[in-house]
Amino acid sequence: MTFGDLVSLVATAVSVLAGFQSAQTPQRPVFQAGTDTVVLDIAVRHNGAPVLSLKQTDFDIVDNGAHQTIDHMSAETFPLDLTLLIDETGYGQSVLDQITTAVGTATDLLADDDKVRVLTFNATIQQQYEGSSAGIGPATERLEIKGRTSLFDALVAGLVRKRNPERRSVAIAFSGGMDTTSTTPPSKLVEIARRSDVVLSIFLAYNPDHPTATRSGNEQYRDHLKAAAEATGGVVEEMLGDSGVTKALSTALADFRARYALFYTLKRSDRPGWHDLKVTVKGHEEYQVLVRKGYDGGK
Repeated sequence: MTFGDLVSLVATAVSVLAGFQSAQTPQRPVFQAGTDTVVLDIAVRHNGAPVLSLKQTDFDIVDNGAHQTIDHMSAETFPLDLTLLIDETGYGQSVLDQITTAVGTATDLLADDDKVRVLTFNATIQQQYEGSSAGIGPATERLEIKGRTSLFDALVAGLVRKRNPERRSVAIAFSGGMDTTSTTPPSKLVEIARRSDVVLSIFLAYNPDHPTATRSGNEQYRDHLKAAAEATGGVVEEMLGDSGVTKALSTALADFRARYALFYTLKRSDRPGWHDLKVTVKGHEEYQVLVRKGYDGGK
């Protein structure tokens, strides 16, 4: 995919969501063609660690205010379609070097059947790599801090991707959290995230020498970034841009591996329109459940 292709994807997504009338609306995230089965991709955490070995009967799903009967649960490991987005601005060369080191370790964290693409961005977006995990390191070893940043546009490029039902679509973005040149308004980013079938997590990495200054610089964007990530069932994590970035990436990939897939069936009359979702683990209010906030059931 060329840079021009990425720009075209971003422009298409913004245009679609501005009018909601285009036939190119991003693929609906949960309905499989010809069925009324809803599939939810769910992670459960307690004190920051994945909660494993849950059973189908442990979950409670509320869809548009109605409790649902779960037909099936799968805890099997799905191959990943992973997009890594790397901001080349905003936090200094030493932090960028830590991020590229962390991304390089993904070679050891990913399976042979995982697919990876690496996008870097400043004022423009460039695809550095797409393929197996083996080529990640060479694609990122010479990145340098430069220019201004189009963070929102880059996140859209990571979100506008069709999901293969046999794989999990995941995007992890590394950034200082500021945006200076995007054409995508924050509200459109959140709307695109709501309708995407990609799970988005954002790592905000701060310069260890000036963490407070770095964090205060992105304050006006954090709520939008948090809303976009959580709409997909992902998270925003804030961290120092030191060796802890590698651990954070490793934890995130383990989290995606440990997700549950829950299946339930809607009555056809209940399908059209927007659906709000709430998923909890019975008897465990302290558990954090990561799941998309809703989906579009069509007309």
